[in-house]
Amino acid sequence: MNNTRQRGQSAKYHGLANKGATCYLNSVLQVLFMTKDFREKITSYSHTPPPTGKKHIDSELQNLFRDLEKRSADTCDITGKLSIINVFEQHDAAEYYEKILRFTRPEASEIFHGILINRTKCSACGKGPEIEAPFWSLPLPLVTNCNEYSVENGIRDFFCSTKISGDNQMYCETCDDKRDADLECEMKEYPQVLVLLLKRFEMIFEYNFWRKINCPVKIPEFLTFQDNQKYKLYAYVDHFGDLQSGHYIATIKSQDYDGWWIFDDLNVQKSKYNHFQLDPTELSRHVYLLFYQKEEEVQGQGALVDQRRTAIFHKTIS
Repeated sequence: MNNTRQRGQSAKYHGLANKGATCYLNSVLQVLFMTKDFREKITSYSHTPPPTGKKHIDSELQNLFRDLEKRSADTCDITGKLSIINVFEQHDAAEYYEKILRFTRPEASEIFHGILINRTKCSACGKGPEIEAPFWSLPLPLVTNCNEYSVENGIRDFFCSTKISGDNQMYCETCDDKRDADLECEMKEYPQVLVLLLKRFEMIFEYNFWRKINCPVKIPEFLTFQDNQKYKLYAYVDHFGDLQSGHYIATIKSQDYDGWWIFDDLNVQKSKYNHFQLDPTELSRHVYLLFYQKEEEVQGQGALVDQRRTAIFHKTIS
């Protein structure tokens, strides 16, 4: 993935004009366009009015996607609908990925939608509240100055149980007292497309400054979860530079032609780099968003998130 900037033959796809510093928006829009199920839902909509009081972006997306099927396109209608006033101001691609989906009708956006269960369990009585948490992406914190970060280990850490004790004890209504507790997270509904956000930016409060973590990340082509849910990587968004003056590029595996394609605003070309041909994992210092498409259920062992193995991944806060 460190070969992202390698260019190949002329594109069979079309680019998006950068209105100033809107590469963050262009990269996300290209991933959404290249996600076939989402694109087909958007382009097949009839122009029926949205429910009263609700803001929708479906019509603007439909026009944009139809343009992209034929030529390079402009995002003026999209930026207007998203209330982007200053197109020369850099924004976060992950933020606008979620914003677009929130303004899209559920029939299309549901493929990116998953549900977590956050559970707090009293160590004495075993009872406690369960809260459903819908999500568009799973945030995976990176470690500052790490030599190498693994996406698979990050997912294990995300779903591992955490024991709270001491000053952090929870109040248990059943026991009517403060108790040690276990915090658990479980996937209730798996999305069709799983998006992972690698949290490369951390706030340095002393200086009121966002610092980028350029830790190399080990990225697998496949992810296997509990219940034998298997996902395959089909797109990723790279970020180069810092938060204020960086640049976003999307790299996407085509469902219509061979290989991976690089979407850099108006410049779209096939990548010369053959991803995952020599190794099932790759390393990148720039990858920011990862898009995994759900495949058929797989048989066998090796799941990343398995309740039977939860005890192996256990943290303590006291």
